[in-house]
Amino acid sequence: IYTRLDDEQTERQLLAGRLNMLFRDRRAHAHTRLLMEAEARMSREARMSKEAWTRAIDASDLVHGKVISLRTTVLGQI
Repeated sequence: IYTRLDDEQTERQLLAGRLNMLFRDRRAHAHTRLLMEAEARMSREARMSKEAWTRAIDASDLVHGKVISLRTTVLGQI
């Protein structure tokens, strides 16, 4: 009888240990998910910033070209 009670107690302890491990794992997985979502968001923001920077440089180059063209035209009229 005592052996059977010990076996049941051991099994309950094992189940309790597994349950505790699952709760710890759940918290760890939730934290990992948050980190991955933050990394994805930062990656999107970095890509958008790079695209905005590229558009600004292109616009600057375009304006610079027009200024040089206008300068050449004005100097040619003098």
